[in-house]
Formats: sequence, structure tokens, C-alpha cells
Amino acid sequence: MNIAEFARWCIDEGPFNGCDLDGGSVQQKAIECGLIVETKYDPDIHGESNIPCVSPGDRWYVFSDELTAMLEGK
Repeated sequence: MNIAEFARWCIDEGPFNGCDLDGGSVQQKAIECGLIVETKYDPDIHGESNIPCVSPGDRWYVFSDELTAMLEGK
């Protein structure tokens, strides 16, 4: 997991280039840096989705175990 790489990329790609970041690019970089991981959507685990076309079993992204532990102070 590399939070520093992700932060640097966000700053370099956004404000330092005079641009806005798009969600797809941010998501892809977060995957590359090990901050989020792909799973399958399960409403019993992930709760109700605010994405109207998502169904159980669809691609879904969650924080990696490492990032979750860091955010929870473990």
C-alpha cells in the first residue's frame, strides 16, 4: 500500500497540472497503490447501494484491509 504515491499523484495530476481529477482515474490509481480492492457487491455486507444499476454479484470496490486497519488506528 502506498498512500504517499497516491497523494503525490493526486496533487501532480490535479492542481499542479491545472486540471481536475476524474473518478475513474482516481479509482484506478487507488487500485494500483493498493488502497482499494475489487470484490463482488453483496447488499448484506455492503449495505444498500446508492448506485441505481448495481446488482448483487456486480463488481464493487472496498478499502483494502491495510487501509482499513490504518483508518481504524490498528
